[in-house]
Amino acid sequence: MNEISNFVPGSTVGCPKSSLESPPYVPHIADNLLMAKTICMTAEHYGNQLEYNVHSLYGYTEAVATMAALEKTLAKRSLVISRSTFPNSGAHGVHWLGDNDSDWDSMTASIAGLLNFQLFGIPLVGADICGFGGTANEELCARWM
Repeated sequence: MNEISNFVPGSTVGCPKSSLESPPYVPHIADNLLMAKTICMTAEHYGNQLEYNVHSLYGYTEAVATMAALEKTLAKRSLVISRSTFPNSGAHGVHWLGDNDSDWDSMTASIAGLLNFQLFGIPLVGADICGFGGTANEELCARWM
């Protein structure tokens, strides 16, 4: 995981009622909740920063630090793959679209994801070819590649 994860919705006692916990627009994510499998969006980080504002920065700073350590240690060009990205992430690593299912809908969504990340300035993006969850058939794999 490249983000703070706790695998419960917010916390074991729930999250406070707030427009940050239930904003008017929620991207298509697990359980359609921003707090799904992570901490409450109203949780405070160092410097009074709210989780809502810095959630994806965790993965970004992890990629930056990992790339710097690899280049210093190996003195070679390296590759860092992350599922959690933020603007400028493409300068430090590549994006993996995450676990997807072995079905036609997931293949279609992965194509859109690959193209969208090009627009976000992250040129190297990958998906699980043939899917991860489920069992792919030969035709699906052939078309996905």
